[in-house]
Parts: sequence; structure tokens; C-alpha cells
Amino acid sequence: MNLTQIETILLHGAHFTKEQREVIQAKGRIDVVAGPGSGKTTVLAAKVLALLTNRKCEDKGICCITHTNVAVKEILERLKLGGVDEIEYPNFVGTIQSFMDKFLGRVAFANILPEVTLKLLEEEKFYEKYEKNFRRIVTDYPPDYNVPKPANNGCELVIQEDGSFYYTNNHRRYKTAINLACKWLLEDGFISYTDLKSLCYWYLRKYINELSVAFGERFSYLMLDEAQDTDQVQMAIISGLAKSQKLNVQRFGDPYQALYTIYGAETEDSWKPSPDNVLYRTKEISETTRFGSSIAAVVRDVCVEEYEHFHSNQELDFFPKYFITYETGDELKDKQDRLIEGAAASNPEFRVSQMPDAIVGIMHSDVMKIDSHYSKEGAKQRAHEKSVSEIRALIIKLLASANGLSLVEE
Repeated sequence: MNLTQIETILLHGAHFTKEQREVIQAKGRIDVVAGPGSGKTTVLAAKVLALLTNRKCEDKGICCITHTNVAVKEILERLKLGGVDEIEYPNFVGTIQSFMDKFLGRVAFANILPEVTLKLLEEEKFYEKYEKNFRRIVTDYPPDYNVPKPANNGCELVIQEDGSFYYTNNHRRYKTAINLACKWLLEDGFISYTDLKSLCYWYLRKYINELSVAFGERFSYLMLDEAQDTDQVQMAIISGLAKSQKLNVQRFGDPYQALYTIYGAETEDSWKPSPDNVLYRTKEISETTRFGSSIAAVVRDVCVEEYEHFHSNQELDFFPKYFITYETGDELKDKQDRLIEGAAASNPEFRVSQMPDAIVGIMHSDVMKIDSHYSKEGAKQRAHEKSVSEIRALIIKLLASANGLSLVEE
């Protein structure tokens, strides 16, 4: 499938920009710096679609890793539009958690506890089992108090060279109890995502040469989505597997929206794209279709660092921005109506636009203050969807428990 066909499928008549085309067609190791509204996910999906539909049976696979199930679903839906209904061997599209579980975690666990079946638990379920163990150890712990969480106290699984293991944490009073409660869970096969990272990192360090060669033989491309949200351990694991120079490693994200520094955290970002990086060329997708020029200028200047080249697509006709002052909700609605009518009178395309006209607020209660008839749109539908989701989640939990599997596996 060529780029023109992919444009027709994914962009519905629009075209990729020059920057977007360069990223889709780029080979080798690159860091793709893409601002908000720049079409990063569409570009990533287009690249995966092009590689999958043009690959030959003897070609290596494509590996695409992202951070959330929502992002995976979004990519898979766009691939389906291009006729790729299933991701088959040797390809992989999934979350970084499922990636580590599939390629490293299970075999690492089998190395230290070969007679036990690994069961990766969601955080809530892991805490429930951990709490029972903790209270068995600390029998006089107040029943109305929450037990100290491992994650809140720096609890870490440490694995020795020979495969023996222990836990460590920084809690002053219950250090021993926390460690023992986690150790019992591990010996029964129950692990958290934090434990999974420790297992993967230990196993990678032990067999890094063999694993990197095997990984390079299976995949020709490794694409990491939302690279700015990748922590130090995750990035070390991915970088270790990507030692093979045959592998086209391409990291996509927005370093100016990084989770680990945006709120002033002390942790340094694991992904730092730089023009002088000799291993990774930097490519930018700096044009946004989400904002007009005035808002794009604000976004550019309020990021963690100045986003120098970030700008709005000049071909799009954005509605001018206005401040509305008002004293009552009726006055606000009246001024909004007159503003919309004026825009429609001066621009025929505005009247037929499918974009909604709405008064919005940070909280629903803010809008209710100025409009007594306002109600949360789709509340009944969402309540119905929530009920269905809860029933589905319950069924999966019951099946997982009966089959001795994790929720992810079930």
C-alpha cells in the first residue's frame, strides 16, 4: 500500500504534510518530536500500516509499543481501516507492559521459580492479596487502618546473579513485614507490574547479548509511542534489546509534556531527543491542526521548555478568539448566540460546520450555575456502558481466578 492510498484511508481527502511524510518514510534510528495536535498517532499508524502491507513473507516483523490500552486500540482501529485485521507473528502491537510480559517476564520468572506459574496482577488486585499477607504477619495492625503500600515505600524486588531474590523498602517500622508479604506473593506466583520490570531488567542484564541478537533477528522496526512517558527502567530494557544495529528504532513523543518533569519531579526524563545525538536523528512534526496561531503561540511558550518551531497550520480557517464578560447566565447565552450568528453571517461555511457550539466549564457544576437546565450529556448512556463494563470485568475476574491466570491473560 502506497502513501497516497494510506492518505485516502486515514485522512479522508486531506494530505500528509512534508514533515509527516518524512517521518513515515524515514529509516534508521530517529527521535520524532511531535507537538499536541500534530497528528503523531496518525503518522505512527500510517507508518505501521505501510510496513505491514508492503512486507514480504521473508521480511522481519514490526514491533510497535505504546503505554495504554486506549492507544493500542486507536492504532489497531486505524490498521483495520487499511485491511490489517490481525497482528500476526512475527509482528507485535501492544502496551509496554504486555511487551515485557511476553518477551522477558515469563521466561525470567521461570528461571527463578520454575515450578510456579506466573500471574501478573493489576495494582488493585495485587494490593488485596498483599494486604492479607501483611495482616497475617502483623496480627495487631489496626483493622480500620490501611496497611502501608509497597509502592509508596520504595519497595523493590532484588534478584541476585544466581536467581535468588529478596525485597527491600524504606519503611521505618514495618520494613520486614512489607518485604515478607511481597516475598510470599512472589513465591505463589503473584507479581505486580513493578516486580515485572525488575524481573525483565535482571534477565536482560544476564543474557543481553543473546537477547539483543534474537530481537534483531525477529524485528526490523521497533517503534516506541509516547516516549516521554517511558521511565528509566523501561527505557533501559528497550535500549538493551535494541543493541542490534540492524534494528530501526524510532521513538515518538513530545518531550515538552514529559510526565516525570512536568510537575517538578526530581526524576530525570529517560528520553532526551537532541540534534547532536549521534545515534538518533531528530525529526520534528511541528505543525498543529488543533489550535489557531494565537493559541499555538501560547502552547509553544508555556511548555517545560520553549517549543521553538511549534506553529499552526496556516491553511486552516480558525474562528477568532473572543473574551465574553457577563453577569448572568442568560446574558452569557445571549452573547454567545449573537456571536455565533455573526460568524455564520460572515462565513457560510461556519453555518454548515459539524463542530458543536457549547458553553463549557472545568466542572459540570460551573455550567449548571449559569444554566439551570444543563445536565451531563450522555449520562444515562454512560451509566449503561458502565454497568456492562462492570459485568464484563466481573466475568473476566471470575474466569481468571478459576483458571489461575492473570486478568491480562484471561
